[in-house]
Amino acid sequence: MARISMSFLHVPRLRGFLLPGLFVVILSMNANAETTTRHGLFFAPSEVPALRERMDREPFATRWAEMRQRAEALWNEPPARGARYQLGNMGSSAFAYVITGDSRHADRAVREARAAIAQGRWIAPRHVSFNRGADLTTAELSLGLALVYDWCHEAMDTQSREVIRTALLEEGLRRYAISVDGNPREWWFEHAINNWRGVCHGGMGVAALALYDESPEARRLAEVARVQVPRIFEQVVAIDGGGHEGVGYHHYGITYATSALMALKHRFEDGSQAAALELMRERLAGYWDIYMQGPDLRYANIGRMGGDWGEGLWSRTGRGGPHAELCALFESVVSGGDDLLRWGADNGSSRFYWPGASPFWFLWRRDDGRSAIGAPRPELQPAVLFRGAGHAVLQSPRLWLAFSGGRTHNRRDLGAFVLTVDGERLIHIPDSNQATETRDQSTVLIDGRGQIRDTTEARYLRFGSGEDFHYLALDLARTYEAPAPQRFVRHLLMIRGDYLVLVDDLAASRPTRFEARIQTSRRQLEIEGNRGRIQGDHAGLHVLTAGSTGIGLTHGRSVLDYLAAAPAEPQTEVVLITVLYPIDGDKPPPAVAWTPEGELRVGEDRFSFAREDGAWSLRSVNGASAEDLPTGADRSLLPLRPGET
Repeated sequence: MARISMSFLHVPRLRGFLLPGLFVVILSMNANAETTTRHGLFFAPSEVPALRERMDREPFATRWAEMRQRAEALWNEPPARGARYQLGNMGSSAFAYVITGDSRHADRAVREARAAIAQGRWIAPRHVSFNRGADLTTAELSLGLALVYDWCHEAMDTQSREVIRTALLEEGLRRYAISVDGNPREWWFEHAINNWRGVCHGGMGVAALALYDESPEARRLAEVARVQVPRIFEQVVAIDGGGHEGVGYHHYGITYATSALMALKHRFEDGSQAAALELMRERLAGYWDIYMQGPDLRYANIGRMGGDWGEGLWSRTGRGGPHAELCALFESVVSGGDDLLRWGADNGSSRFYWPGASPFWFLWRRDDGRSAIGAPRPELQPAVLFRGAGHAVLQSPRLWLAFSGGRTHNRRDLGAFVLTVDGERLIHIPDSNQATETRDQSTVLIDGRGQIRDTTEARYLRFGSGEDFHYLALDLARTYEAPAPQRFVRHLLMIRGDYLVLVDDLAASRPTRFEARIQTSRRQLEIEGNRGRIQGDHAGLHVLTAGSTGIGLTHGRSVLDYLAAAPAEPQTEVVLITVLYPIDGDKPPPAVAWTPEGELRVGEDRFSFAREDGAWSLRSVNGASAEDLPTGADRSLLPLRPGET
């Protein structure tokens, strides 16, 4: 009789509800009914019928159909090239075997694993110059092989098991040991931002757990991951759930760390893993992901990420959207449920190498009979600051803006933003991951100089809302290369959800050229005096300038086309005003004027600023006081959770 591997979902209790934690028990059936048991990584024996049964109903059925179709298609395809695609093929095939018991899936998973081993490339050549041990490729392949070794263990012949086991030890864990035992340890080992930390500790941690009962070295390295993985959630996931590296790379690291966290939780259940999940609940992890996707279904690519990364929405376009796997897990640790995270879990997607969903989505997703597939997204707040990441989102039925005010990791884009008008993106951060300089962002250049990389962070002075307006003020003076400006505060207002006002308050110790750029990928640009126009396919913007001295508007091109507002001559102190006003047919734009007393007029609207320690501070908008608006230190983000505020 053919051997059959069964896997189940173990569900320990946390905070009065069932939370998926996982381990595998493999049942080997032969003519003598002999049974061999492995502890495994993720599944438990008593839940296998329930795990299989859930595949017949939503929200699981549609995604499982996609995954199963892809797994069956792999029977007739050659092994992939590239570690992430190999991981996807290994994991999808192995999980399909777990659910169906069809040995053809196990055979395909093993074939992919052995092909990956045979290629002999467990570290990317471009990484050798700065990384001694495990890298992203090592972790990706190690995770894939660990899933095959665990989920298909009894379906493999002895030789395949030994080949995979040896590769995990010699090519995977040996490299992890180099990173762990080095003096100093690998650069990513405790990096506060970079995705390598989560990917490497996560992938290698799962690999070590796969061999925990077979190798003293694997046990030693699993103990390293046991300490390091929970710390990733404390240190890399910022308050309010954001991250400094941008949505894409942040997801990359946290996804692998999550797999290791849940495997560690099953193996040890020592409290540190549950504490990390509770911290994610408190920090509203997953909300940042959803807020940072615009109405054009494209993400705000702050922090060095491509403009089309994650584009779309799985339930509408078959791909893209919030990270379904992470939303599912984070929703499962909220005792009464979370409407926004449930929506993200059911309408978003896993990354490109998982068809439909990763295996982990089926394990993390709460099985409560409720599906949000195709449901409207719950209403989002019109103004939110993600304090840890420093990202702000302001939105109205007509405008959507995401603003960068955190750290200059990988991209020097503080004070920059993306903007959609009537659903069309008109102000851009460049798509290229290589366009990292300040000159390529919608922010300010100071004598042609940009911002410092990695070591600096902007500071919010104000963030809040008043009658018919939202407002933020960001101090960027310390973020620029030497000689740094004596003062740089960027004020941004959204008025009635109709238009935006930027007020850049700048000062230097000597005459300096200050230049505020607005970047766009739209090529229809017009300039007339100190006014410009950006025209998209169906929406457009007036770009209106004013200031404390004569301000001119010019056109240039770096990676993108840009409009630049600047005084005609270098100044020691200047106020630069930029108004972004949607084009409304032939209706003329409003007049814009600034007075030395700090009065700004935009058409009929009036804004009053006053001097405070030399800097301009907003006092009122159309007579409504702005002086009591909060500093941004307190949380503005509200959970969508029954019984929570």
